[in-house]
Amino acid sequence: MDEQGRRALIQELTAATDCVLRSDESLARYTTLHIGGVCPLLIEIQSAEGAAFVLKTLAAYECPYRLLSGGSNVLVPDAQVPFVVLKAGRSLRIMSIEGRTLEAGAAMPLMTLSRRCSAAGFSGFEFAAGIPAHIGGAIAMNAGAHGGEVSTVLEAVHLAHRDGSCNWHRAADLSISY
Repeated sequence: MDEQGRRALIQELTAATDCVLRSDESLARYTTLHIGGVCPLLIEIQSAEGAAFVLKTLAAYECPYRLLSGGSNVLVPDAQVPFVVLKAGRSLRIMSIEGRTLEAGAAMPLMTLSRRCSAAGFSGFEFAAGIPAHIGGAIAMNAGAHGGEVSTVLEAVHLAHRDGSCNWHRAADLSISY
């Protein structure tokens, strides 16, 4: 994407979303190994609806992108990367419990989620206590340890799509495996 296209993309995203946009951002501060080059644009997503708008807009601009979750289990080259980076923002670092149902935002750290699940009397998520990831990335890769994995405790996920829509999907319909 040329500079004029990048400016137009930034202007459109700024006008229509609450996303935080950072131009020419070093990815080293977002990885656990503190390595990584500069991306032309880092977009911190603040909501599922914002993510859907961003995905639709990036598709309209034919702009390549990558998703970055907690930054563990990833190596980013030190050179400039030729894609936009999408990251779940702090407003998606949320968790709520209603009855026997727990909802967590994509940016919620797994270790924190595991501790809070235990404190609330939930079982089955203990395996995640030592995994340095966020729930969004953990779902994408079906993180697991000590005989447990995310797919065994996940019931549904709210996904943003490139057509600009957001929908709930049952975990059983997503073909998640370890």
